[in-house]
Amino acid sequence: MLPDRESARSTSDEDLHSSPISRRIFLRRGAYVLGGATIAAGAALTAQTAAAASGKVSQAQAGYKATTKSASRCDTCAHFEAPSACKIVDGSVSPSGSCNFFAPRPK
Repeated sequence: MLPDRESARSTSDEDLHSSPISRRIFLRRGAYVLGGATIAAGAALTAQTAAAASGKVSQAQAGYKATTKSASRCDTCAHFEAPSACKIVDGSVSPSGSCNFFAPRPK
């Protein structure tokens, strides 16, 4: 014997409404996630654009250290501009510092 249409309809309606999350909540949360991702991507792009406009990288990106014991000091680097600037690294740099972009001055 075939199941009665009324009982089949009530079963499928119960299945739809027994889910732990409603469609409205699912869509709202999805919108929040997409909105947050858009804002985060925009902030990252703004930071990259600012760095590119200045032509310099941040001290953190360069691996800059204010002091070093190695011979790769800023004051012996081709990019160093006395008294405390660099052609590549943004901000004030110490003559006794170092970074990943060290290039010895030509002799």
